[in-house]
Amino acid sequence: MSLDVNESELDLGIQPIPDFSTPFAPPTARIFISDSLENGAGYSTFLGDPNRFEELLRFVLGQARPSWTRSTPPDSFHSPLVTPPHSHDCVSSCHRCLREFGNMAYHPILDWRLGLDMARLALDPGAHIDLTESYWFDLVARIAPPYFGGLSLQARTFDTLSGGVDAFNNEAFILIHPLWDTDAANFRPEVAAAVADAQGQGFRVTLRSVFHAVRFPYE
Repeated sequence: MSLDVNESELDLGIQPIPDFSTPFAPPTARIFISDSLENGAGYSTFLGDPNRFEELLRFVLGQARPSWTRSTPPDSFHSPLVTPPHSHDCVSSCHRCLREFGNMAYHPILDWRLGLDMARLALDPGAHIDLTESYWFDLVARIAPPYFGGLSLQARTFDTLSGGVDAFNNEAFILIHPLWDTDAANFRPEVAAAVADAQGQGFRVTLRSVFHAVRFPYE
């Protein structure tokens, strides 16, 4: 971007926040940013300003150019991610987007698609997160056939979601978004409709996130 800063100069982390007001409530978390260098340049304070951080998120999503720069095109970060060749070649993360030496330990779990969705949720907790977004839709369309074929499952669509059928065991596997709840009491409409479709055909249903399918296809 426009700031003269290297990735190694900033640290990002997650701080668990227990909820003591509700018994047995699972902890929530918040992200923090800090300078990694002694007597750092203060970029964490700069970006930690709520208005600037919102501008940063909107820049990540290709919605606006940050106010502190005049030369950076609004879509200079977002567009190369979500368009070919990167969007076609990179199913999770690569050295052209998120991977670098300093985050090597996290390479298997980094995911630029999920990162974009989290940025959208940070801006709007009610943002509609689903698999119809172009970068998810194209990925599912490409990985679903070989994924189900590799498991010797017959590819099938249940309502609007991609799935596969094990006719011998009478079981259906349905691909869902990584952030969707798998608790039947809190199914999204798309999941509820797909599960009802599969169960209506007599199948037992297993939900499998796209995140899991890409990384552990034969588990």
